[in-house]
Formats: sequence, structure tokens, C-alpha cells
Amino acid sequence: MTQTARRRSASEPEPVRVLGRGPRAARGIHLSLRTLREAIGKTQVDVADQSQIDQADVSRLEARGDFELRPTVSILVLLLLGCGGEAKQAETNAQLCDRAAAHVESCGASTTPTVNCTYLTPDVACDNRCDLDVGCEYFRGNSPSESRSRAQCGSRCTCESAQRRTTECGLSLTFTCEAICNCPYSNDCEFGVPAYAECRAQCPPWPG
Repeated sequence: MTQTARRRSASEPEPVRVLGRGPRAARGIHLSLRTLREAIGKTQVDVADQSQIDQADVSRLEARGDFELRPTVSILVLLLLGCGGEAKQAETNAQLCDRAAAHVESCGASTTPTVNCTYLTPDVACDNRCDLDVGCEYFRGNSPSESRSRAQCGSRCTCESAQRRTTECGLSLTFTCEAICNCPYSNDCEFGVPAYAECRAQCPPWPG
């Protein structure tokens, strides 16, 4: 490479390579900190001032390329703030359940059971997300399409519950929850969970 080419490549922003399909997909997204900073028109001094990280440290992080040294989450949050982003605290299961309860109550359907937030288990959290994904017409019994969607969401919750139960039972069973399968489930370690895993392997289709 000529000296001129070196100077040009050093001054130009790095190209962004986006995740694709096929054999190259495993390479992931190659996006450097410098590329992100320059894309939003920030200088290293800007990022340092807004993130309270020394400019020299920002420069060192950029020099690491694709973060092969893996900066801590706290540093990444500071860099996010420095680039003009927002850091939001993750929603707790209690907050999620309260939000689902308020959503169901606001729909005003007298026949819909109220959301019980007494036991904040992963199963309850998954059901809460399913409730939030459907509109009030589902709770009023006026939307067959949303009823089907809610039932399928509940099916995925059941599958995730079965995965956790598999670990609790000490069983060497593996199955994924991407596909929507019409499988009955019992959390019995000896018969119920193995039968569910076998059903997932066959994955009977959801009723039409």
C-alpha cells in the first residue's frame, strides 16, 4: 500500500458491514466504535465529555477494532451515553405484571380473569407478555385471529416452562421453542416432560 493510500484509509470512516445470510452470516456484524462515532458526527472529545471517560481511553477503545478485548457493560453504557443514546433500566417482572394487569383491566371485559401478580415466576412473566401483545377485542371475545395468536403465544410459554422443568428434573432432553406445536404438557418428571419432548420432536400442527 502506498503512503498516500495509507493516509486516505486512516482518515476515511470505516465501512459498515451488515449481517447477511448464508456462509458469511456467522461472521456477524463488524461495526467499530469509531464508525459509530463518526456516523453520528461526534468527535472523541465529544464522547469523552458526555461519557466522562478520558479522551485517551476513548482512543484506546477505538484502537481495539471489533472490541476483541471486550469492554465491560458499564463502559459500554458510558459510551452509549457519550454518543447521545439513552440507558434505560430493564423492566422487572413486578412492573411487567402490573402493566399487564392494567392493560387487561382497561379493556373492561367482565369475563376476563384478572391478572394475578402474587407469584412472579418466569411462567407468569411470559403470560404477561402474551397479554400485552393482544388488544382489547381479544379479552372481549371479539377477535378470533387474536384468540389464535394469544393461544400460540401461550404455547411458546408452555414450551419454555417445559425447558426449565427439564433442567429441574435432571433430564437429558433437548428441544427448541421456535416452532408452534400443538402439544399437551404435564410437568411430571417421569412421564409428562419426556412425552412433551417427544411431541415437540414430531410437532403436530396447530389446528386450522
